[in-house]
Amino acid sequence: MNAYSKRQQQSLKRQLSTDDDDKSNNDHNYRLKIVEQENDNKNDSTVISTTTPSSSTFSLLPNELLFYIFVYLKSTEITEIFFNLNTRLNQLIFSGYDHYLDGIDLTDANGIWINNYLMTIQPYIEKLKLKQLQLPLLFDISQPSENIFLAYPQLHTIILTDIDDNNDLFLMYLEKFKSLHQLTTLVLKFKGHIHSHCCHLLFQANTHLKTINIHSKYIATFRHNHDDSSPPLLPSLMWTENFYIQHLHIRLYSLYQLCILFEYLLHLETIHVEMMPNQLSVGNEIRGSLVGKPTRKYLKKFSLNGFITTLRQFQILLTQFSSTLEYLSL
Repeated sequence: MNAYSKRQQQSLKRQLSTDDDDKSNNDHNYRLKIVEQENDNKNDSTVISTTTPSSSTFSLLPNELLFYIFVYLKSTEITEIFFNLNTRLNQLIFSGYDHYLDGIDLTDANGIWINNYLMTIQPYIEKLKLKQLQLPLLFDISQPSENIFLAYPQLHTIILTDIDDNNDLFLMYLEKFKSLHQLTTLVLKFKGHIHSHCCHLLFQANTHLKTINIHSKYIATFRHNHDDSSPPLLPSLMWTENFYIQHLHIRLYSLYQLCILFEYLLHLETIHVEMMPNQLSVGNEIRGSLVGKPTRKYLKKFSLNGFITTLRQFQILLTQFSSTLEYLSL
């Protein structure tokens, strides 16, 4: 081998050696990059795991925003979605500005919802709105009144809609409700007009309700001896004095009916009356029901909507409350 060939061979070895070193360095650098990238990924995952859930957790929303959400939901939907998720949400639902579930509307709830959710929220309900047909689903009429208190320990108001008071079962429930000491307010919304037997049941001495609000499509008619063919004059012979009822909203057919209410609801403080335009003319019966009666001592607020066809007799009626009346609206 000549001298030129030896020098060429040595140059080639040096080049291969340099390439090997470069490759080794590159491999080392590549491995370092992989390790660094893995460490970075671990750090990133740590950051994600500690920050991402915190920023997206529903429970971290402020109370004001949760209240705003509740406004757009029915009470049954709030129960189904939010109740018992955590202690904070329960407190917001029952102790928030509007007490979203202490007054619950079940008029649109079906039997499945009632079976699944009602027992869970019963201890918290203060106001309950339901239809007449739902009464057997929510109250066991065969049980003593004490059982209703145990099932609904905070219940003080019942709002009952779509009522047909010719239904005997409804009258049984009404008899039960009016004697509950815990129940103070009863709101009744009738499909048509209220019948005499229902009114007499409501206003008797054993009614412990303080507030009765009656909404009827037609006038609340009180008739002699339950005879719908006789004049609706609300006979006083069928009444007993009541010392519990303090607030009343009702529709009447004549001033005579109003006089009977004043005569037997002795602790009445506020009354709102809607009078029918075609009132019955009952002559001296209005005057006769007032003359010689003691002046009422409790009435403070008297609101009357409708026509008054016997102004003189109405003036006589007002004199009974001259010492206590603070507000009069005609």
